[in-house]
This record gives sequence, C-alpha cells and structure tokens, in this order.
Amino acid sequence: NPPQILNTVERPRLFRLLEENEDRGNILVVGQAAQGKSTLTASFLRTGKVPVLWISLTSRENNYLKLYEKLLQGLCSLKQGNASAGQWQVPRNTLGAGEDRIRHYEALSALFGDLKERICIVFDDLQVLDETLSGFELIQYLTESRYDNLLMFLLSRNMPGFDFARLRMNRQLFVLENDNLAFTRDETREFFKQTAEELRIDPERIYEITGGWAGGLTLISESIRQLKDMDRLPARLSADLFSFFSQEIYDRLDPSVRQFLMTASV
Repeated sequence: NPPQILNTVERPRLFRLLEENEDRGNILVVGQAAQGKSTLTASFLRTGKVPVLWISLTSRENNYLKLYEKLLQGLCSLKQGNASAGQWQVPRNTLGAGEDRIRHYEALSALFGDLKERICIVFDDLQVLDETLSGFELIQYLTESRYDNLLMFLLSRNMPGFDFARLRMNRQLFVLENDNLAFTRDETREFFKQTAEELRIDPERIYEITGGWAGGLTLISESIRQLKDMDRLPARLSADLFSFFSQEIYDRLDPSVRQFLMTASV
C-alpha cells in the first residue's frame, strides 16, 4: 500500500505537472535525500481513484525473480481488493523454451498489455538497484514498453541509466527533478503557516537557510516546535550537508557509537 501521509502541504503546481503528463505512462521523480519524493507521489495518488501497488525496492530485488515474485504478490492483493479487476489474469507460471528471464518479462508484459482497468505501480528507492543486474533490467524493460492502462512511478535519488532521449521523443517518460521538488517561498510560508502564527517565526529566513529542501523544513519545524527559538538555528541546512554527515561521518562510526548517538538523540 502507499505510505499514509498526514498533514502535508498541498502543492498544486506539481500536481498539475503530474496530471498533464500521466498519459506518458512513466513518471520519474528524482531528488536528493528527504526531498519529498514519496510524500508528493503518495499525496498525488491519494487524490485519484486508481488502484495503487507501491513497491519499496531493496537490494534483494537486484534478482529479477525476487522482483517478479513481489510484483505478482502485490498484483494478486490488488486484484482481491478491487472489484473492477476481474478482467485481468495474474500469470502463475511461465512455460516454454527460451531464456527464463525473457519469458518472465514477456509474461508481465502480456498481463499489463491486457489490462482493462487502469492501475498504478510505484517503484520506490530505485537507486538501490544495481543497473548491471536483472532486477533493474526488468524495470527498464517495463519502462520502455507502452501499456494503455498502466501508470508507473519511478522514485530515485539518482538519474537511472535509461535511454532518456528515445523515451522522451516517444512521449513515454516525464521527469520531475530535484529543482522542481524544492519548496518555493510561497510553499515554505504555507508549510510554516500555523507554526509562524504561534511562535512568531520568519518563514523567509527558513527558506534562505534550507533553499526549499523538504527535509530541512521538517527538521527545522521539529526543532522550533521543541526549542521555540529561531536564534539557535544553523546558518545553512541543506541536503548536501545532511548527506555529508550521514555518509562521511555517521556511517563510518563504530556500530556501538551509532547506537549511542541514536539513543542519546531521543
């Protein structure tokens, strides 16, 4: 199921972009850590009536069979929970000669090609897949195919190795990038509307500190809620700094020290 997102700021400009490009069949949302990719996608899909299968990818899905099985399990659940899905059949086995991998790809392709009702599949955390392995190849295969009643969202921190020129030329892909996802000044004011009235804080200053980075807005919101003091905020709080701390400092610490830091932070 899609993640349950509460108390989000509606972002009509991004919703409009997504609505205008749904017909392309594939929407790639690329942004740095904590830039609101999942929040935006879940919020947008919540406004529609299309059944959604949300797949959070892990390194296990580098093996196409693991991804294939997860897709089938999800599609079976989707079918059971959707009365209008009686038109399509989920393949249980693939028989015949030829390369196993291709037969599995073609089985999924046949299923999606026969859909009578529209469904949406979200592949979250695409960046965890190794682009040289079969799991990524399966997603690329589905992306490069065209299905009238399938909408796919691909959420990633990095640009995947697709043939963007050909996909865009064939109107098969729309890309929402990091700069699009960043909050504008108006959206930042809306994000802090209630807090600003309660604590007399300056959303303009927060925008300057974060550059509209969604993760920074959330961190500052929680800090102000507890400290009730803007004077203690850092001069700059960006995703680059966040990534540097997590990758270059935190991840290299001894596990016992990481555990201590997590416990002490609470």
